[in-house]
Amino acid sequence: FRAKAVPERKGINPLTGKKTAFAPGVRVSFKPGKPLKETVENGRFIKGKTRKKALKRKM
Repeated sequence: FRAKAVPERKGINPLTGKKTAFAPGVRVSFKPGKPLKETVENGRFIKGKTRKKALKRKM
């Protein structure tokens, strides 16, 4: 996980339509590691017949 500083920004409140300023803050980002990327790319998270079909489509 990494923390990114987010500067103050302006926007519109969708409920009221009023312009507002959003305070600066910190946003957390996630960078997946190599094992997770490989699992998703290879389709190991898909089970059963669906996995076989997904792998055939990929080739």
